[in-house]
Amino acid sequence: MGCGHERCGVKTSFLGQYTHSIDEKGRVSLPARFRDGEAGQSFVATRGLGSCLFLYPLAEWDRVLARFDRQKARIDPEQRRHFLQLMRHTVETTVDAQGRILLPSPLAKLAGIGDEVTFVGAGDVIEMWDPKHYEEFVGQAGEEFDQWLTQYL
Repeated sequence: MGCGHERCGVKTSFLGQYTHSIDEKGRVSLPARFRDGEAGQSFVATRGLGSCLFLYPLAEWDRVLARFDRQKARIDPEQRRHFLQLMRHTVETTVDAQGRILLPSPLAKLAGIGDEVTFVGAGDVIEMWDPKHYEEFVGQAGEEFDQWLTQYL
């Protein structure tokens, strides 16, 4: 991934799929392709769409937050409720010297993640899934996928 992602001013693009075990303390090895190789790199884990979690590099999370109309989220009851729902399921996590991040059990439970997690590089975000839920969600590539893909190629 080059020079360390945000530090060199190059936007990160996460690609690929990897499945790793979660240890008894809730730590999981972040795929090497998704980290800059140094301990201390920070990510934000939060509730994703459906049955997954999103994992953002800290600088990308700042861009996500900037897209929210935070003033409206403070005064409009519906916007505030949704924003707080997101934020209550959001934690900062740091890569340790062994390349692991802590996946807090309330977040893992929210996504139905047990003793393994499938990391999926999805461009500017990493999605974290229970491996079985992920396979059920994406299914098998078929005619429907081929039709969808032809719109973009």
